[in-house]
Amino acid sequence: MLVAGLAFGIIAFLTEPIFIKYYWHPEYIWPFFINGVQIGSFEDFIYGFLKGGIAAIIYEEFFHKTICKMRNHKHHWKRMIAPIYLGGICIFLFCTISLEFNPVYSSILAISIFGIYLCLYRRDLLINAIYSALLVAGLTYIGFILVLYVFPNLIDVWWKHDTLSQLYFSKIPLEEILEGGLIGFFGGPFYEFFNGLKLKKLS
Repeated sequence: MLVAGLAFGIIAFLTEPIFIKYYWHPEYIWPFFINGVQIGSFEDFIYGFLKGGIAAIIYEEFFHKTICKMRNHKHHWKRMIAPIYLGGICIFLFCTISLEFNPVYSSILAISIFGIYLCLYRRDLLINAIYSALLVAGLTYIGFILVLYVFPNLIDVWWKHDTLSQLYFSKIPLEEILEGGLIGFFGGPFYEFFNGLKLKKLS
């Protein structure tokens, strides 16, 4: 959970300036500024950390799975963390800046590419990825429902609706649920993939 949480937390923090410019304009408790320009906040890191961390363990906890080492199987997947990490950021920046995609779509594309690659390389983790996607998407939906119960106009005030698909579920932008699901899809098998581990049912 810690490794996945840190990875997603750092990405959330680093990419937030682009989201502020094109996707939304939230009010922060602990904002960061450079030369008077808001670039994000500590909350961005916390949100990414929690979402990535939860995605990494939700399947195991929900279905009572545990991890074990793969027998007679050498791997070098830890060496792929940095290339995948940097590759995802490059795809995100290229699609957003050069192709002028909405950053949430750039994020969805980057996560999808590496999530699919991960599952093709380790097909035994596909079920983990799918169920993690569904569970994290469900948690994202429930989280928004709870927040909107307290702040019913939040989506209208903070989100830039002209950049969205205009598809909503209970006033929640489709993009938020889709991105949450894809974070689960990639983050679910994240730890097992990079450490050469597999899942088994708790006895």
